[in-house]
Amino acid sequence: MTTKNSKLKIAYWLVWITGYGSFFLGGLFLLIAIHFSIAPHHYDSMQLSSTMFSIEIADGSVQTSGKLSEAPLWQVWMVFLQGLVIFTVIGLMCIYGMKIIQSVRNGRVFNTDNPKWFQRIGLGFLILTALTFADVTVSGNVHQLELDLKMGYLLAALFAYILAEIFQEGNRLEEESKLTV
Repeated sequence: MTTKNSKLKIAYWLVWITGYGSFFLGGLFLLIAIHFSIAPHHYDSMQLSSTMFSIEIADGSVQTSGKLSEAPLWQVWMVFLQGLVIFTVIGLMCIYGMKIIQSVRNGRVFNTDNPKWFQRIGLGFLILTALTFADVTVSGNVHQLELDLKMGYLLAALFAYILAEIFQEGNRLEEESKLTV
């Protein structure tokens, strides 16, 4: 029994786009990292953070605080690796979200796998909290470290674990009602 809920369909496609878009961005980030290893001088006017590149332009000219190719290679690769893991975790969380939405659309709200998928999404949010706690920005000889506890990720993890318990209890009640009838 598949429900024709248009909101669930929209949610599914938004999560699909976000998930696979995240995998695409992670792959692009990896290709950029490989290109950086081959030709680092192409990136001299950029700042690198774990989730983005930035170029600062003021008065029509590129402003830079140093050449990215002068930064220690291990540090640049750590930033690339951090970004790649962030994109991968977001993609995996979206895959689990699509599975939950699909089971609800199929009329199996209290699927026995839903609590497990909510727990994995909660774990993903905890991993994102840890990965984004220290954001390193590299630009030549300037290295910036920002420590920022993302409370939104912690709250999302908490709610994902709460939903996992709610769905687990729903599974138990559904099984009880089947035995009662």
